[in-house]
Amino acid sequence: MITDPFTLVGDLLREFLIGLGLKAPEASGVIAFLGAGALATAVLVLCFLLIWAERKILARIQDRIGPNRVGPFGLLQTVADFAKLLTKEVVVPSGADKLLYFLAPPLAVMAVVGLWAVIPLAPNLVGTDINVALIYLISIGAIGTLAIMLAGWSSNNKYALLGAFRSVAMLISYEVPMVLALISVALGNPAARHAV
Repeated sequence: MITDPFTLVGDLLREFLIGLGLKAPEASGVIAFLGAGALATAVLVLCFLLIWAERKILARIQDRIGPNRVGPFGLLQTVADFAKLLTKEVVVPSGADKLLYFLAPPLAVMAVVGLWAVIPLAPNLVGTDINVALIYLISIGAIGTLAIMLAGWSSNNKYALLGAFRSVAMLISYEVPMVLALISVALGNPAARHAV
């Protein structure tokens, strides 16, 4: 019988951790934590490479050289951009609610990163296997919409608020058909009916 490599590595790691003195639930927790860390690292490295590839391809289309000065073949340009972003001056509009103003960007990032928790990448490679993964996917995806509204409202600027309203209206117009399509698939699949 052929087992997939992820199950084999997980079983070997579980036996190793139990041999070190951990109990079975603790070993499973450590394995889940390591798996989530590996998945997050793979996604971030993929994002890093895709940003580099996009910049190189767009430079070729526009008859430019593209990133080529930082690191080999310009691979570290994203790192340099990140360092520059961290050293920029923080500008807060006067009268803004600072707590909510600074809470909106991490909330938007959390919405995107949180989606990866239930997306299966292989038969046994999923962050967490929950019965309500479809509802989780829809609700975590909607947090990004709330982050945009929070950013527009907390800036105490009527134009930012109007821009946030327009963005939220557009996102909701996409979310309603998406939810209807996902629910129709879930209701048509007997194994997924318990998730709705």
